Parts: sequence; structure tokens; C-alpha cells
Amino acid sequence: MQLFQANTDASQDPIPLDNITDWCLELFQERYGTQVTKDDIWTYLYGVMHAPDWRERYRFDLQRSLPRVPLAEDFEAFKSAGRELMDLHIGYETCPEYPILAVVSVEGG
Repeated sequence: MQLFQANTDASQDPIPLDNITDWCLELFQERYGTQVTKDDIWTYLYGVMHAPDWRERYRFDLQRSLPRVPLAEDFEAFKSAGRELMDLHIGYETCPEYPILAVVSVEGG
């Protein structure tokens, strides 16, 4: 299954496009239940693709082809992890700033 970044470029189309096909949505809903949305699939994918086991398993494939997306037993765990990672990666600029702390090391002491 091929999945690509969501298209939200208003200059191309005023309606955001998610690039998750209806076929893909049906596949996920058959496996995990009809409550699954296209946004749920995005967060699931984000969680899966940041999992160290997945990256290790497909590291050579990722160099030459599109990623393989497993239908994991615990959809909710990957979806939840993906949502947390998205929030961290996208919202890092809104986090409070901390003062810079300089650590100076003196040789031999």
C-alpha cells in the first residue's frame, strides 16, 4: 500500500487532501473496527515508522523502495505513540524555553 504526506497546500486545492485512499481506510476498518479514521491511520503510521524494530527490519528495503506497513496487533498502541511523537515533533516550538546552562570543564580538575 502506498501512503504519502498529507496535501494541505491551499494554492493547489482549497480542500485538504489526506492521500489515504478509501481502499486503505476500508482495510484498516476491517482489521481494527469502523471507528478508525484517516487521521488515526496517519498517527498509526507515524508510530510504526518511528519504532526501532520496524526501522531495523526494513532498513535495507527503505533505501530502495516505499515503506512496508504492517497491520500490527495493537493498533491503539502505535496510534497513541504516533500521536505523542507528532505532538512533540510538530509542537516543539511552542514549548517553554529554558535558560542556557554552560558547563565548563577544567583539565585535570
